[in-house]
Amino acid sequence: MRPKDLARKFSISTSTLRNYEAKGLIPSAQRTASGYRHYTDKHIAYLSCLQAMAPAFGMEVTTEVLLAIQSKDIDEALWRVKESEIQLYKSRQLAMQSLRELEAEKNFENNDQADSHWMTVGEAAAAYEVPATTLRHWENVGLITSKRDPNNGYRLYNRSHLRKVLLIRTLRSLVYSEATVRLKQEIAELDEHNLEQACKMAAGLLEYLNGANREQLKALYHLYQLIEFVLNSDS
Repeated sequence: MRPKDLARKFSISTSTLRNYEAKGLIPSAQRTASGYRHYTDKHIAYLSCLQAMAPAFGMEVTTEVLLAIQSKDIDEALWRVKESEIQLYKSRQLAMQSLRELEAEKNFENNDQADSHWMTVGEAAAAYEVPATTLRHWENVGLITSKRDPNNGYRLYNRSHLRKVLLIRTLRSLVYSEATVRLKQEIAELDEHNLEQACKMAAGLLEYLNGANREQLKALYHLYQLIEFVLNSDS
């Protein structure tokens, strides 16, 4: 298959195809007697896997997996994928915990319990298992807010402030995408005093994670196809 035909099949440019080859994401092309690149079913298997894995696992993981497969280190490739699957599962656990906590708040929404207790940045970091530096960064980029202690200027958080922390921490380990950027922006724009909005956002995050899980399953199918192709071609 000629470069332009393979590129057209996967809706990419020939320069992108050459770039994948240069980075080792796909095997080197065969050469015809006249020196032209020629691609085979092996390259189709690699590109199918790459295009399925990149949105589901990110380019960093996808690159590591494809390089491992080309090195015939199948087990290393599979364990790297498993690590990402575990991260997604942990994100879902956080999302479910966040939704439970927010739903529980409805029992005392109309009194001062939610906002009467203040935490320092260190206390909030420990309670929500997020580094203090991350909380400061989130505030600096406008994702969350805090109150300043009038005596020393230190950050203080009450339950209303921490609702956004509950939500945003769910996205920390997810693959960077336009969707995750949009979700973070939606969280930043929430009225932190509106509990119902926060609950709806938590439910929406769970739905997003369900979609991400299905996307990973699709990628795993293509990864299996590639591994089968590589193993059979070597036998």
